[in-house]
Amino acid sequence: MARSNRFSKKTIETKDSDKTLSVETFDRLPSFNLIDGEFRQQIYKSDGTTGTIIFNSKKELIVKQFPIAERKGLVVPSWFYGLYQHNANIAIELARVLLKILESKNFHSGITKPFLNISEFILKKQLSALSDLNLSLFDEMINDIEYNRAKALCRDIQYVLAHCPTIQANINSEIQAYIFAHKESTPEEKTFAERLAKANVTNDYSDYVMFQIYAYTSACLSEIEDSYNDTINFLESDRYDSFFYETGAKLYKTLITEGGEDNFAKAFEIELTDNFRINRAVDKLRGTLNDVDKNQFVKFIEASEFKSIIPALPKELKLDPDVIFLCKNVLKQSLGNIVDYKNMFLSRFKSGKNISIQFCYERKLRHWKRTAFRQSQQSFSKWKLQHYFIYRAFYELNQSGKQTGETVQNVLLGRTNMFDFLCQQLLMAISGRNKEVVMSIPARINDINILENEDRFASEKSVELIGLKTRGHHRVAKQPESLSLPINSPMFRYIEILDKVRQIQFPNRTTFFVGDDVYKFWQKKFAINTEIKERNGNLIGTIDSTRFRKVFTGEILHKYLEKISNKDDLIRAVASDLKNSIPLVYLMQSSTAETMIASAIIGLQIKFIEHHLQVAATLKVNEAKSINDAAKRFLCDCIDPRNPDYAENLNIDYCKQFDHCLGCSKAEVYREHLPNIIYRCFQYEQVLLLNKDLYDTAYALKHHLAKQVIETFVTKASDGQQLHEHAFEVASSAWDDPDTYLLPPLLHPNA
Repeated sequence: MARSNRFSKKTIETKDSDKTLSVETFDRLPSFNLIDGEFRQQIYKSDGTTGTIIFNSKKELIVKQFPIAERKGLVVPSWFYGLYQHNANIAIELARVLLKILESKNFHSGITKPFLNISEFILKKQLSALSDLNLSLFDEMINDIEYNRAKALCRDIQYVLAHCPTIQANINSEIQAYIFAHKESTPEEKTFAERLAKANVTNDYSDYVMFQIYAYTSACLSEIEDSYNDTINFLESDRYDSFFYETGAKLYKTLITEGGEDNFAKAFEIELTDNFRINRAVDKLRGTLNDVDKNQFVKFIEASEFKSIIPALPKELKLDPDVIFLCKNVLKQSLGNIVDYKNMFLSRFKSGKNISIQFCYERKLRHWKRTAFRQSQQSFSKWKLQHYFIYRAFYELNQSGKQTGETVQNVLLGRTNMFDFLCQQLLMAISGRNKEVVMSIPARINDINILENEDRFASEKSVELIGLKTRGHHRVAKQPESLSLPINSPMFRYIEILDKVRQIQFPNRTTFFVGDDVYKFWQKKFAINTEIKERNGNLIGTIDSTRFRKVFTGEILHKYLEKISNKDDLIRAVASDLKNSIPLVYLMQSSTAETMIASAIIGLQIKFIEHHLQVAATLKVNEAKSINDAAKRFLCDCIDPRNPDYAENLNIDYCKQFDHCLGCSKAEVYREHLPNIIYRCFQYEQVLLLNKDLYDTAYALKHHLAKQVIETFVTKASDGQQLHEHAFEVASSAWDDPDTYLLPPLLHPNA
């Protein structure tokens, strides 16, 4: 019985609207009949799912303009409509060729690229038939290509034209024999920068940009950490007082009236702590009360029966100090018997939104009418918004001091999705993991908090965060990807605070980071408000996480630390380099400098690990097989089996570890080895599905190296794509056949 092959391709069948048919035509191309100007057919896509390809001659279709519910699986060749308007016969012939190709290949975006180039050239030259094409015109078409893989595109165009029946046989033979040659550079040729811009290549951010992203993100997170910890300390200290206590109200009024930096800071400390207690109490009520109890709570507030609330609460809430503070001290003073206030509070309670401390203070403050207090209060309002970098990083300040959106208190206490955004951004910057992995980290694993998921293989006490990433040779399913995070790192401290807040705020959350794609929501605003810029002074406009430098922190900060003995030296070095002294020096004067240095240590550790994730073998991408006397191995040829170096301090007479070859500099990999390496990937992926712990421990690094080798052959070999397709077919056929083994099975004592 054949082994189940997760990677096998599905056979494509041509479908009409009612049933599946196999249609033969005189030229062996599929039939193509437009009905009311449209032709539809089922296809298979590269991920194995089915889709529908649509050709329309009456109107130009754009997938994004379809209703969202109908978009899934739709493919609309963008070249067809314009070409049909020029010449229907040419458009239909090329459409039939595309359908013919899709009988043996799954659809992916690269399949349509040669059709687009052919169509553009036909329109440019105003050809009346494909039979007008000759070798001279074909050469002109190829020379018009502006694409970083022009040679591969040339082969694809040749492949398409080989299927066109109206091109004369002798002309087609000449076209197929055509050998691509790169154009010689001329003074008029476009610059690399111009080609790069046209190609829309998402190259990595420079060190200059990455440092700003990292620095500003760290500054914001440092302010949240300081505000949260200072609030907890103040709440638990003998100094604690509240605006809703008689003594606290007098103190708050005096501090604001007298004004000044120190007095404003103390008054704001009272606001933060009251905000913290009120919202935490509301979170507990939302998360604990059932629908009946919630309705009773709402009725008591609507009737201004505040004294009746606590006796009606469940036992665990009756004794909670935050809930008692809210119900006994806050609600009566904030809402009273004013309908508008009560409705506003209940609206936020029901919708799950944060409670604003300004709203809770407003009723009482309206009775403090002294001019001196009013003037100082306006200054205090502006001070709060201008004093904290994080608020200016997300909001443009209004000169009046009045702001829309989240309040500065809720931002600083980590109660907004800005905290999720910042943690995601820093986690991606220091770890090299992408957004897909970071956003999918669960809140709990097997009912255990993810931050208690100990990484047993780490050299220092760490937690293992596990996200999901589309992996595998066919990218058909999401597989776990882990990230080890030392508990003594600033990053761990930040996400630990986030978890404490979210456990009460969203007790039933399934992912560690809440909400939809909050990164997408804030990436532009953060970039604009912090004025992140390129070295030439141009603002980047938005932050693209796909362009992050992997393990950036250790790599770039190391250069600043080499000749730096204190924080002031670091400030001067960075400010001098970036010429962006006002915001950067401001944030560097805070504890953020030490935080960034501590994070850099973690980044350097990750960088050291990344060094071992690189292929050490020599890759002979354009050589079929070796001609020397090297020892033959499954994945390579070994030029010196007596001196392997895949690990340090090896003490062996003759290497027989055939699965470590790709990490050894004594290995030479030729084209003939590619089927075996792909076959080995199948084996690694099988282990990943069956036993993740075993995979992570014994095979993850080897799998990583194998995929690097495959990718290098695809991108560097002169016929990389065809080489890969052939090697894949060989490996896949062997995997399907129970009687064929390209390689012995993976062996491990725990397998």
